[in-house]
Amino acid sequence: MAVLSTLISIYLNLALKNLEKWSLEIWRDRWNPSETGRRTFLFVPQVNINRASFNSRTNRFMTEHEPFMTYLHRFGLCSRDRCVCGAKGDPNYYATVCPVANPFHFTKPSAENLSMLCKNIVQDKRFLAWLMSFMKIIHEGMISSWIKKDFSPFHAQL
Repeated sequence: MAVLSTLISIYLNLALKNLEKWSLEIWRDRWNPSETGRRTFLFVPQVNINRASFNSRTNRFMTEHEPFMTYLHRFGLCSRDRCVCGAKGDPNYYATVCPVANPFHFTKPSAENLSMLCKNIVQDKRFLAWLMSFMKIIHEGMISSWIKKDFSPFHAQL
């Protein structure tokens, strides 16, 4: 009975390792050529099962999702895709140029250096700390209040 139990355990572990390997291969095969998620690809260019997880604020910056005006506008959740200063309200703009987020700006990278900067942000603890502070200001600060103003007609209809 002990031999059978050991054999079952060995085969189960082997099956699980193969399943993990095959899933990772499928994930990689789909991730690399995918047309969606290219902004996230700048930060996480390779699929890796051991990659550290990021918090929701970091994920929002990497994916360009809420609270950014461009995302909200794309799904009809906001009437405009522009910051109050008039420029397109995407993460790179807020992080580098927008006067509203000025205390948290970093130097705008050239197109050639953008992917290197994105990789550094997710690998360097100081960059991650900056990003978390930046997203807290963006999400909880002034921009969120502008978004709420934009949503007020929507909330009145509910």
